[in-house]
Amino acid sequence: MMRRILAGCTVVLATLISLAVTELAQTQLFDQERSRQEIETMRGILRTSLDYALKRNPQASEDSKFGDLSGFSRSSRVSGFYLYGQGALFGISLASSSSSAFASMAALAELAPPTPPIPPAAPAAPPALSPLNEDDLAAARQQAEAAKADIAATAAQAKQQQKEAARQMDEIMKQSTQVQRKMGEWRRQNAEAHTRMQAQIAIARVALVETLAKYGDSLSVVKPQEYITIVISGEGGPWFSDEFPIGGPVAADRNQQIVSVQKSVVTDYKAGRISLDEFKKRVLSYTN
Repeated sequence: MMRRILAGCTVVLATLISLAVTELAQTQLFDQERSRQEIETMRGILRTSLDYALKRNPQASEDSKFGDLSGFSRSSRVSGFYLYGQGALFGISLASSSSSAFASMAALAELAPPTPPIPPAAPAAPPALSPLNEDDLAAARQQAEAAKADIAATAAQAKQQQKEAARQMDEIMKQSTQVQRKMGEWRRQNAEAHTRMQAQIAIARVALVETLAKYGDSLSVVKPQEYITIVISGEGGPWFSDEFPIGGPVAADRNQQIVSVQKSVVTDYKAGRISLDEFKKRVLSYTN
C-alpha cells in the first residue's frame, strides 16, 4: 500500500515539475522588459543619428523653401519592436514639407467661380386685338401703354443683368487664370517636395547603415541568426502610420527603403573580423 502511495506521489511530482519547466521555458523565450528598454534606446540612437547626418550634410543649408534639412528628423517618427525568431524591426517616417501642396489644393477649392445669373426670358407678345368699340379701345390703349412700360422695365432689367453677367464672366476668367497658376505652383511644389524627400531618404539610409554597424550589437535580445531591419518611408508612410493621405500629393514618397542586416554580421564587425566596407556589402538594401 505504501509503495502505491509513493509511486502515485512520484508521478504527480514529476508531472508538476514537467509543467513548471514547460511554463518556465515558454516565459523565458526572451526578456520582454530588457527587449523594450533596448528597443527604446535604439530608437533614440536612430533619431539622433538622422539629425546629425543631416546637419553635417551640405544640402542642409540650401533651399530655404523647404526649411533646414536638419530639422526633418525632429518631426519624424521612429517606431520599433522585437519579434522572437525574426529580430528587431524599426520604422522611420521622414516628415515632408509637402504640406504646402495641400494648402495650395485647399486654396483651389476656395476659387470656385460663381455661377452667372440667367437672364430672364423675354415677355410673351400680347395677343392679337379683335375689333373693339370706343370704350374697349380706350381700355386696350391703356393696357398697351402699361404693357409697353412693363416691356421697357423688363428690357432695362435684362440689360442690367447682362452687364452683371458680363462682369461675373470676366471675374470667372480671372479666377480661372488664378486657378491655373495655383495648379502650376502646386505641381512645382509637389515635384520639389518629392525630390527633397528622396534626398532625405538617401541620406538617412547611409547614416542608418553606419549606425547599425556601430550600435547594432547593443540589441542583445536579438539572436545571432535574427535580423535588425529598418524601414524608411516618406511622410505618412503606410508601414506604421494611420495618418497617411489617400491619393495625396506625397503618394509617390510612399516607396519604402528597407535596410536589413543579420545580427551575426554586426557581431563580426564589432569583433574586427570584417571591415566596414565588407559590413556594408552584407547589408540587405532594397526598395519596396
